[in-house]
Amino acid sequence: MSASRPIVRALVLACTLAPAWPLSAQAPPRAALFGGAMSARVEILAGGRAESMSSPAFLGQGMLSAGRMLVELTYVQGRLAPGAGAIAGRDLVDGRVFVGVRPWDWLSIRSGAQARAFVLAGGTRRWVLGELCGRAESSLPGGVARGHVELWVAPLGSSNTGERLDRARGGEAALTLHPPNRPLWAELGYRIDRVQWGGTRRETLEGVSFTIGVGLPAVPGL
Repeated sequence: MSASRPIVRALVLACTLAPAWPLSAQAPPRAALFGGAMSARVEILAGGRAESMSSPAFLGQGMLSAGRMLVELTYVQGRLAPGAGAIAGRDLVDGRVFVGVRPWDWLSIRSGAQARAFVLAGGTRRWVLGELCGRAESSLPGGVARGHVELWVAPLGSSNTGERLDRARGGEAALTLHPPNRPLWAELGYRIDRVQWGGTRRETLEGVSFTIGVGLPAVPGL
């Protein structure tokens, strides 16, 4: 399997799972880019053996909204250093593509795909998940910050090892600081996900992230 196939599958799944929703002709498009770092920790339990790895990783995000439709992309890459039980480190590459709707200002519903790869000297382990996601968000007193909580579940998935997906779910919580009428903001977040394959392999990733964002127009809660 070529290295580009997980990304292609992610795009195909995102388009296939996208919910239909009418566009608002009155609302102008809005876009934002985030860049920063995430302190990532990965635990893998397979064949009765546990491995733990951690590393700082690059985190990038892009968002686009038009009316009540939205698109979001996330990319994470880092070199995991071996910890308890791990024989060797490995590269981590993770990408997410979501499309969705915002039926109310405080709620967005998204669907799409997540592709992840662990790259070792002896080969690469890849998987792709089709995910459903809900996010609730609200402005905090003072209007300078917003908080959001996100939960997702994956009803389908595939792996280049041929293992079947047992279950996969995850979540995220974040606080976004955004001065009024400014195009810049900062976000502090925590995310965790757990994926189990074939009844014998379980992967858990958690991370604390800090990113700086710029967007037009200067509107939070994109």
